[in-house]
Amino acid sequence: MAQEAGVELSHPEGTDTRVDRSIDEIRKDIARTRQNISGTVDTLGAKLQEQLDWREYIRRKPFVAVGVGVGAGLVISRMLIPKPKPPAKLSDFIASTLAKTVRQVARPKQQSFAAGALKMLAGVVVTQVTQSLNPESQDGNQSDHRSNLRG
Repeated sequence: MAQEAGVELSHPEGTDTRVDRSIDEIRKDIARTRQNISGTVDTLGAKLQEQLDWREYIRRKPFVAVGVGVGAGLVISRMLIPKPKPPAKLSDFIASTLAKTVRQVARPKQQSFAAGALKMLAGVVVTQVTQSLNPESQDGNQSDHRSNLRG
C-alpha cells in the first residue's frame, strides 16, 4: 500500500476508470509540475522587472517621461508656492508698487568692501583680456580718443 496508490478519475462522459500509479510516479509528476510552475514564475518575474524598469521606459519613450516630469513639477509648484493675493483696488496696487520702487531707489543696497573690490578686480581682468585679444586696436584707438577729446 505504501508503494502504490489507487486513484479514481471521473471522466466527463460519466464513466469511472481506476488508474493505478505508484507513489514514485506521483512524486515525479509533482516535481515536473513544480519545475513548470517555477519556470513560469521566473519568466513572469523577468517580464515584470522589465516593465517596471524606469530607465528602460525613459529610453523607449523620452517625450512621455519629459511630459510627466513637467506635469509633476507644475503640480508640486502649485502646492508649495502660495499665490499672491491681488490688491483690492488698482490704486492700492499702484501705490504699493511705487512705494517699493522709491524704497529701492532711496536706499540702495550697501555693498561690503570685499564685494566692491571683487567687482573692481573682475572689471580689470575683463579689460585686460579684451585688450590682449585685440592688440592692434590698443594703439590706434588711444590716439583716436585723444584726438576726439582735443577736437
